[in-house]
Amino acid sequence: MKITKHRQKILDALERWFRIHQQGPTLNELCQELGMRPRQKATVQKWLQTMRDIDVQWEDHSARSLRLLRPELETPSLHISLTDTLRYLATGVVQWEKLELQKRSQIPEALRIGMSRMYLASLLRGEQAPENLPQFFDWAETSLTSWKPAQDIKYLSPEISVIEDGVVSDFAREWQVSGNDVVAQVQESVLRDVLEYCRGNQLNDAYRAFRLLIITKPTLHYSEYRQQLRLPEFQPLRELLTTLEIYVDMDKFAEDKAYHLCPRCKYVQRQRPDGTYTCCNPWCERLCATSNLQPLPAIPKEKAIDGNLVMNHVTSFIKKFL
Repeated sequence: MKITKHRQKILDALERWFRIHQQGPTLNELCQELGMRPRQKATVQKWLQTMRDIDVQWEDHSARSLRLLRPELETPSLHISLTDTLRYLATGVVQWEKLELQKRSQIPEALRIGMSRMYLASLLRGEQAPENLPQFFDWAETSLTSWKPAQDIKYLSPEISVIEDGVVSDFAREWQVSGNDVVAQVQESVLRDVLEYCRGNQLNDAYRAFRLLIITKPTLHYSEYRQQLRLPEFQPLRELLTTLEIYVDMDKFAEDKAYHLCPRCKYVQRQRPDGTYTCCNPWCERLCATSNLQPLPAIPKEKAIDGNLVMNHVTSFIKKFL
């Protein structure tokens, strides 16, 4: 279906609505979101009819049943990558096992992050999750799929656990990541997952398109990202990419009041101790200086919340191609 101005306007309005509401809007509320008057409900309803069974769906004569249909149209800020969470947990358990007995009350960073993500993913679904270290290790000896969100991961055997017979399982050792920056390593493992998937399915053109996207567009509006996923070259990867945290909300990337982009690579810059900003890629810094590239206007957090996205923690991967 062609992306018309009216269709895009409704999709953007519904995106904003579902960021803060669990139930769908009424026609009057949708009119307000669209900046239209209540007397224009008939027009909005006509637009919705053209989108029914394609982008949206609802039950007739049922209030607030309007919902978005496709996974890629859902708000990514409410999505917690389950595979990333398992990588954090696996890495954290392996790190914990290596600690001396007197230091095992200290939770490794990877395990702390994994447990927090596990709890948040469960909270968003109304499910239960371990709330402390003893509860976590009790769960770790049971099947991974006893944590209900993990049941969404395809081909995950119910016989797998994080700890088996009192020791770290082979699954956990295979899923752990290594390196000093565990967050960066987990995020880069997502990119390796895409590469391995493309290799295994002979999707060379799709992988080249994906690599080009993350290199040339590290920051883009969510509506543009959604349109990218609809392109023919991304069709084989659509299901995979919508389950991975490749792009995340800019306001979730860092707790800043404003965001500064590198004038060369357009990636989010980091703040120096003196308050100035620099690119995470030293090569960019040198080229910006020699080419006299001027700083780009900062993006206020309020504007970032309105839909800008940024690629999260894959800087060392980007440097290979810049």
